[in-house]
Amino acid sequence: MRKLQVFVLLGALLMFWAEPMAGRLLLPSHGAAFHVWTTCLMFFQGVLALATIYTHVVLPRIGRWHLAVAAMGVVFLPVGVSTWSGGPPVANVLATLTVGLGWVFFVLATSGVVAQRWLASSDLAGRDDPWRLYSWSNAGSFVALFAYPLLIEPWFGVVSQRWMWSAAFLAYLGLLASIPSAQVPVTVAERPSLRVFAVWLGLAAAPSLLLSAVTAVVATEVASIPLIWVGPLGVYLMTFIIVFREDGSRAGLLDRFWPEVFAIGLLLYGGGGFVNVSTTAVTYLLILFAACWVAHAELYRRRPAPSQLTSFYVAISVGGWAGGAFAAVVAPAVFPSMFEFPLALTGLGALLLALQYRERWEKVRAEPIFGVATVLIFAVVGLRLGFPPVTAADTPLVRERNFYGLYRVWDDEQAGRPVRTISHGTTVHGRQLLDEKELPLGYYHPASPLADVLRPTGAPRQAAVIGLGAGATAAYFVAGDDVVFYELDPEEIGLARTWFTYLADTKASVRVVAGDARLELERDPLARDAKFDVVLVDAFSGDAIPTHLLTREALELYLSRLAPDGVVVFHVSNRWFDFRPVLAATARDLGLSLVYGIHRVGTTAPFEDASIFVAVSRTAGPLAPLLARGWTPPDHLPVRDAWTDDYSNTLGPLFDRFYYDFQ
Repeated sequence: MRKLQVFVLLGALLMFWAEPMAGRLLLPSHGAAFHVWTTCLMFFQGVLALATIYTHVVLPRIGRWHLAVAAMGVVFLPVGVSTWSGGPPVANVLATLTVGLGWVFFVLATSGVVAQRWLASSDLAGRDDPWRLYSWSNAGSFVALFAYPLLIEPWFGVVSQRWMWSAAFLAYLGLLASIPSAQVPVTVAERPSLRVFAVWLGLAAAPSLLLSAVTAVVATEVASIPLIWVGPLGVYLMTFIIVFREDGSRAGLLDRFWPEVFAIGLLLYGGGGFVNVSTTAVTYLLILFAACWVAHAELYRRRPAPSQLTSFYVAISVGGWAGGAFAAVVAPAVFPSMFEFPLALTGLGALLLALQYRERWEKVRAEPIFGVATVLIFAVVGLRLGFPPVTAADTPLVRERNFYGLYRVWDDEQAGRPVRTISHGTTVHGRQLLDEKELPLGYYHPASPLADVLRPTGAPRQAAVIGLGAGATAAYFVAGDDVVFYELDPEEIGLARTWFTYLADTKASVRVVAGDARLELERDPLARDAKFDVVLVDAFSGDAIPTHLLTREALELYLSRLAPDGVVVFHVSNRWFDFRPVLAATARDLGLSLVYGIHRVGTTAPFEDASIFVAVSRTAGPLAPLLARGWTPPDHLPVRDAWTDDYSNTLGPLFDRFYYDFQ
């Protein structure tokens, strides 16, 4: 029994180490858009479903030959993963994952069911309750998820991670060979009724859809990086760990009051959030935890006899994949907003009420006040959803959603003047005064540090701007200047051209290129021939710059396109991370000069936002005018390691942002 527990634990550890590692591997070649992670989730859930079907259909017929199937994974160890490109983004990600990790992940995904089937057919103690091994499996997954951003990523580069992971997979194969489950045939499983299978499927699909919806919200508002991705997935797995044990299927007050908790979730969605982004994100995670606990507890209570074990796990894995695939593929194409959150919550609530209606009716009859309170709460929710507080942002001129996120454009009045705004999630990507359209606003206002860099000098300039937003930086370029914008999302390009006039009004020659900036700078023939006076990195994924745009390799690429006296400028304003020490470390390693400028909270006027920019150049000369305008050298910043495509540690910038003030 102990060996089976270790086997299941190791298989789960490797599976959920592979997931964030795969996302990390994809960043330099596929960009940091949120769809990369949702596609990863959909891929891994799909492989898990295939692996579970394999254990249900194929494994009983091949018995001991499963070890040979597993051993074939040695051929596909991820020590040299190649990336695919040239097709649609989702197809490229799926092809890369399939070739690089598909087989080994498939093998690992069979671990839990293989161990449970063997235990159920053995004479070991615990054979009547093999479900506990599933709790061990989810515990291993949970540990791996949080070990990755907290222990593995801060200490090891991706190349080292791949070798370590491959060595651990070989140890897994050795453990598999030593377990009788790899040598003893098992009997063909019994089949449940279609109704029972459908209930299992629904109880698995709704929490999976809710997981993707909450992950989308959190990653959009904070940053699309492994450190953020693992939070919702960890909450989801924790509920499996809790409920898949003898005394874990009852949640006390949560069993009784889950409809009210679901109502709070709908109220959160309909009301547009709580006090601030942090409070809203935490509340979404708590709602996810409660909903998954109730759904998975109901799954556990409806678990079948061990003879139907694989059918049960087929339903769980297929339902999980269906929820993830709906969120990754269908929802962005069908829904104009994050409607999958209330859809999953409402659908799960309806299913649970249908399954528990007798039990809940008895509670209402015994305690009428219980039913009255429930009705009142849902009446309040209904009124809030039916008559929500309306602001200009709630009734936008345009609302667009695609694989990259949710955009809104709206008009309102600020400081008594008409303003147009574009946002991605709740992060504002740009604004424009409708009665003074040539004035850049927000982070780009003439009082911002960026104006010190971009203010016209009288000489023609060439510039590359990574990230478009509303196109406000175009206001700083004049006749004779050549500017190229690199924007990942074609939808944002259309919104900037249609609803804002910065690009149309500038007298400079402007070119806009769609695609990930690093990839396009590398292959754009006009960029290769150019010597830019300024390269401005102004791209945001969530509320932070994508990590692959801050690495040593990225800076070396920018320098290769830069004139001898040119300047690379990073816009690093955000609520969560302080990237100044990381950039200072990279500049130090490359022998470059660096300064930073801050427009502080408390000194801003109307239409100005607090901001921070970092400027880097080959020598100190081009930065001297910035120092004269109040920019600061990095002498007092904490010492951090430079980031590379192989290594990054987001814990350092997170700690620096909250421990040190922007000073």
